[in-house]
Amino acid sequence: MYKNRWVSFTIWFLIVALWLLGATLGNDLQDSTTLTLKADEPDFLSLPLEALTLPPLALESLSSSEPVTTETLNASRVLLAFILPMPECPGCAELVDLLSVLSLAAPGAEFVIITQEDNEDLQSTLQPLLQSLHTDQPQAKVSVAVDDDLRLARLLRVQQVPTFFLLEEGSLVKRYDWPLQLESFQEEVEQWLWGTLLLHSPLAVEAGTPAPEFSLMNEADQLISLSQLAKPLLLGFYTVDCDPSQRLLGPLMDFSLLHALPVYLIVLDSPRALRSSMPEGLPLPTLFDPEWKSADIYGLQATPTLILLDREGVIRWIQIGYRNDIEQVLEEMLGVL
Repeated sequence: MYKNRWVSFTIWFLIVALWLLGATLGNDLQDSTTLTLKADEPDFLSLPLEALTLPPLALESLSSSEPVTTETLNASRVLLAFILPMPECPGCAELVDLLSVLSLAAPGAEFVIITQEDNEDLQSTLQPLLQSLHTDQPQAKVSVAVDDDLRLARLLRVQQVPTFFLLEEGSLVKRYDWPLQLESFQEEVEQWLWGTLLLHSPLAVEAGTPAPEFSLMNEADQLISLSQLAKPLLLGFYTVDCDPSQRLLGPLMDFSLLHALPVYLIVLDSPRALRSSMPEGLPLPTLFDPEWKSADIYGLQATPTLILLDREGVIRWIQIGYRNDIEQVLEEMLGVL
């Protein structure tokens, strides 16, 4: 009888001990959404993600002497990631490896990594990314910050790690939860960081509507209006420092020569900026719009953007961002002209 009682007590004790151990290891981020917000914090949990804006904050930075503040997160494009060190977060190591690649693919972008505490495991997890920062190659700015009371995690409803957010000027535009299809995730984030993928603002024009009129200067300092140009034609919005824009030049020139379809590049930079970047000029007819007047009319947010017009000046096709099969797609679109 006493033996049976002792066995029962031992089993009960082990169950309670295991439950307490699991709660200790997992409660910080797993239960972050159930934490009570302070009275002076807005109730972000009642708002949809796209309506959220970040509150004032200043977090200790592990990568520089400057804290991570709301202004840091208000940059034009920010990748915000929440991680924990290995071995608590196996997926976080994969994330760090991916961020090392993305930081080289998007110079000038801002990466902000949030963790709960600094320790040797965290330094080991971040080592591939931190090593990549000490190269001479242009790359994204990376900030690692400590959010010891998980305030930001609570406000953004982070329940597991790693979790990622894409921000445009302080507004949250997309969230990614682990696990991910890493290849498609990398491709989408690269295009977004380059400015070739819109996740926030649509164009002000759409297929099936007349193309709005505009007038711009050409290479010979002549004022050219859209209504003067022979149609059908393809408009290509281009910026000098946009790598995907430059990668489109060859396919667009080949397509224009093969099908005798006029392609006009609208350069959203000054002629001087273009000459500094490409002294030989562009291989296609060029109009200059350094003040983005035509871009504003069309609601343009990213380059490259291609807009195909038919003989009546009606928009038949719009492409935002680079794609490898652009010539094939344009050939298919010739049937609607």
